[in-house]
Amino acid sequence: MEAAPARPELEKRVLAGRAHNEDAAIIAIPPGRALVQTVDVLAPIVNDAYAFGRIAAANALSDVYAMGGEPWSAMNLAFFPPALSENDPEGVLPAILQGGLDAMLEAGAVPAGGHTVQDEELKYGLAVTGIIDPASFARNDGLVPGQRLLLTKPLGVGILATAVKAHWEGSEESEAEILRWAGRLNSAGGTVIRELALTAATDITGFGLGDTLWKWHWPRA
Repeated sequence: MEAAPARPELEKRVLAGRAHNEDAAIIAIPPGRALVQTVDVLAPIVNDAYAFGRIAAANALSDVYAMGGEPWSAMNLAFFPPALSENDPEGVLPAILQGGLDAMLEAGAVPAGGHTVQDEELKYGLAVTGIIDPASFARNDGLVPGQRLLLTKPLGVGILATAVKAHWEGSEESEAEILRWAGRLNSAGGTVIRELALTAATDITGFGLGDTLWKWHWPRA
């Protein structure tokens, strides 16, 4: 997969941050907008490091799109085993971060730093800040009778990931299919939510369709 082109115009949003090794980033946002924030981390579901980084980033960005927001800035969250942190001859860590960076840039989110932790299990994800119209956004409790459920991607990535981990026959094709769908941004879905003022949407990644429907119908006080 080709790397996303550099987008220097995004850096104008950063009023203070990585350029001078600040402890935090200050990000400008447009007037009249609200913030939508999320954080999501994944363990590898594919063997290719770049693909894993992109998939994990796309997964985190999807939570912003699901509410009709636009990604504005993002921070890396990387958990690396000590052995990999000290010796990485295959360049696994840079490849993961590059995959995440390319997804951020494609989404139009400015990279604003991040944090790394030594951990026994390799994990990667993003903390994402998006902008959204405070008067119009989709939410879990926005369903009304008569609405139809639309899926923007096919189901079954979890099954394909199991095939990859178990090295079943055809696992290479399964891994390519995972990247094709899980590595694709849900930006089109976010655009449709905004333009049609849809009232209900959610990212089903990690929960599956059944659990998501249960969440939508969970009794509320």
